[in-house]
Amino acid sequence: AVVPNVKGISGHAWSETMRTDARMEYMVYPRLFALAERAWYKPTWETSFVPGKVYNSTTTHVNKAALESDYNAFVNTLTHRELPKLDAYGVAYRLPNVGAKIQGGKLLAKTEYPNVGIQYSHNGAVWNTYHAAHPPTVGSTVYVRTNNAGKTRFGRVSLVK
Repeated sequence: AVVPNVKGISGHAWSETMRTDARMEYMVYPRLFALAERAWYKPTWETSFVPGKVYNSTTTHVNKAALESDYNAFVNTLTHRELPKLDAYGVAYRLPNVGAKIQGGKLLAKTEYPNVGIQYSHNGAVWNTYHAAHPPTVGSTVYVRTNNAGKTRFGRVSLVK
């Protein structure tokens, strides 16, 4: 329900599933940065809330080019400035997953954040750096994961078939 004269934002963390500090950090970061960004910054593309108005990927209520531009600025700031700070403090933040497919015997992969590397492995033990400009030749399956700039933190391993 809309409460008159009350404005704000909330973010929820279900702490009963977070048994360790590392798990809490993984669940909260970098989502907390996105929450703070939305709480402190009102972009030009944001419209006022209208009860009953539907907002989704097919509506035209939002300037999608401006939203995309702001999102690109946000993720670039996040990965170039904020994630290295989390690394310096030993925070166990979550890295994004890799979007990947095998096409014509080549591994094609990307990730949501710039400045986050991608690695691939044929056996899940020896990891190689992925370069989009020179996609590697792979077999019918390959493992992929992300890594931070210092290659000290790794994302979830996914099997690509």
